[in-house]
Amino acid sequence: MEGNITDTYTYDSFGMLIARTGITENDYLFTGEQYDANVTFYYLRARYMNPSLGRFLTMDSWGGIITDPITLHKYLYADCDPVNKIDPSGYFSIAGVMMGITIGATIASIAIPVFTGIYLAIVNKVSVLDYLAALCSKDVWIEAAIGIGMGTIVGLGIKAIAKKLSCNMVLFLGTIMSLWSLYQSINLSIDMINGGVSREQVARYLAVLTATVILTTLIGKICFTEDTLIKTEDGYKEIKDIEVGDLVYSEDPLTGEKGLKKVTNVFVNETSVIVRVFVEDEEIETTPTHPFWVIGKGWVAAGDMEVGDKVYLYSGEGREIKELKF
Repeated sequence: MEGNITDTYTYDSFGMLIARTGITENDYLFTGEQYDANVTFYYLRARYMNPSLGRFLTMDSWGGIITDPITLHKYLYADCDPVNKIDPSGYFSIAGVMMGITIGATIASIAIPVFTGIYLAIVNKVSVLDYLAALCSKDVWIEAAIGIGMGTIVGLGIKAIAKKLSCNMVLFLGTIMSLWSLYQSINLSIDMINGGVSREQVARYLAVLTATVILTTLIGKICFTEDTLIKTEDGYKEIKDIEVGDLVYSEDPLTGEKGLKKVTNVFVNETSVIVRVFVEDEEIETTPTHPFWVIGKGWVAAGDMEVGDKVYLYSGEGREIKELKF
C-alpha cells in the first residue's frame, strides 16, 4: 500500500504536542489515544490524564503491587516511564513493545525446568505423575502448596492444619488460590488491553503459568545426591550429614562475596531422575533443575547445560563439562 504523509506530530515523553505539520482534523494523538482539546487532557477510558504534568486527575482504583513500589502511586501515568510503557486503560501500566517479549521470557524461565523434567519422564517411559512422585516427598508437596497460595491460605488459617490434610488436598487448595489470584490479574489485563488478548489465549496462559509455578516449586527442592561432598568449617562432609546451623562455604558469583554461611533449612527427598555431570576428572550427580553457574551464561539448570560449558568452582576456576548423562 502506498500513500502520502499529510500530518506529522512531535511529542514530549508524556504526550505534550511540541510540533505539528498538516491540518487534518484528528482527535487521536499520543499513543493513539483520544485527546480532548476543550480541557487539554487525554481520555484513557477510566480516567483523564494531564500531559503537562504526566499525572491522572483522579485516583487509580487498582491497588498496585507491593513488591514494585512505584505501582502503588495512585496518579502516575505509565509508572512515570512513558518511553517504555503505555497506560491505555487508566488502571495500570504495561510495557508497550516489550510486553510480549517479557511475558514470553518469564513463561520460558519458569517452564523450561518443568518441561525438562517432563521430557525426561517421557524418555524414561514413566508417567509425569510418577516422575513428580519420585521427585518429591509428601512434606515437600505440602510445603509447595502452602507456598503457592501463602497469603490466602494463611488468612484462612489453613497453614496450621496443613500437615494434617492429605497431600492432594493441600495441593488442590494451593492451586485454587493461585488460580484465583491469576484470574483477577488477567481480568484486569483483558480490560487494560481492550481485547488484544482473547479469553481463550488467557485461559491457556493461566493453565501454563499455574502448572509451571506449582511444578517448578516442587521440583526445585531437589539438589545433589546424598554422597556429594560439601565444604564446611570443619572440612568436607557428605551432604546427607549437613544439619541446620552448620556453617558451609558459599559464594555469590555476581558479587564475588565468599565465606561461611549458616544452613537455615535442609530438604531430604527421593528422586529417580539424576543428571551425571562430568567436569574434567570429576563426576557430579545432581537433579535436572539444580542450577550451576556457567561462565558466560549465568545460572543454568543441570538439565539445560551443554558439553563445553564451563562451570564456576569455589576456587575461582572455570572447568569444562566433558560429558552429560541422563
